[in-house]
Amino acid sequence: MSALPQFIRRMPQVFYALAVVFCLWRFWNEYAVLSQTLAYESAANSGTPLRQMAMSGALYWAFAEAAYMVGTGVMIQVLIAIFDKVKGAAE
Repeated sequence: MSALPQFIRRMPQVFYALAVVFCLWRFWNEYAVLSQTLAYESAANSGTPLRQMAMSGALYWAFAEAAYMVGTGVMIQVLIAIFDKVKGAAE
């Protein structure tokens, strides 16, 4: 068996960093859409259930996106560990 390229060994860290970036981007994007959609809402109605549900949805999808990215990073890290263990046993 040949050794894994260095960029494959760095992939888990890349996915962890992407999880943070996508989580923040997704939340900011949803918040920007919500702000533009409800731009003409009066100040007295700023705590309406519609706004609360939309913010809840924005948080949910931001964290769901991050969870998938972290899960992918963990899966790659486990596969690399399995590869290293099998490679060590084969030699």
